[in-house]
Amino acid sequence: MLDETTENTQTENFLKQALEQLTFHLENSPVGVVEWDNQSRVKRWSKQAEKMFGWQAEEVLGKCWDEWQFVFETDVDRVYKNAVSTRTAEEPMNIHYNRNYTKDGRVLDCEWYNSALLDEFGNVVSVLSLVLDVSDRKQAETELKKSEEQLKELGCEQGQGFYFSKALDPQAATALIISQQKQPKWGETVTIPESKKKLNPQVDRFKKVI
Repeated sequence: MLDETTENTQTENFLKQALEQLTFHLENSPVGVVEWDNQSRVKRWSKQAEKMFGWQAEEVLGKCWDEWQFVFETDVDRVYKNAVSTRTAEEPMNIHYNRNYTKDGRVLDCEWYNSALLDEFGNVVSVLSLVLDVSDRKQAETELKKSEEQLKELGCEQGQGFYFSKALDPQAATALIISQQKQPKWGETVTIPESKKKLNPQVDRFKKVI
């Protein structure tokens, strides 16, 4: 009887320690951790989620995601469809992109990595979401697209090996294109085509100086 009691105590201690370790990792994750019940109400709101979005756990626990200004208006329908498909086990694991508000009114571009826990009958018990703020990445993509559009306007074709970490201003883009053209001879003047002048009307011609 004593051995059985000791074994049960050891098992309880092991499970308690495992739970504490798991909770520690979740709370110290570099991404936000949000757990939802089977009705999409918040069960867990990690420290990183607090830092990312601004709301403290006690402000959102027990609330459904549509009960406060959390999801960007034009993304609500897509988020609702994703929540339903996850909650009904149609897509128990999925990655979803949408915009979210912060408590101070900023808008973040977020990637949500969702995983549904199912019971033995296939019903959803809870959903664990890891959320990553990808706003900086989206901004970089936008700037890169802007740079590519500028190059197209300058007459560049894809495949010339240009890469930019940020958008170019018209003057810098014009100078870049000229530098990629056939190198002029000593004192030769290179005239910028009219199609390229329009990005920077003040630049009329470029003279190679050695």
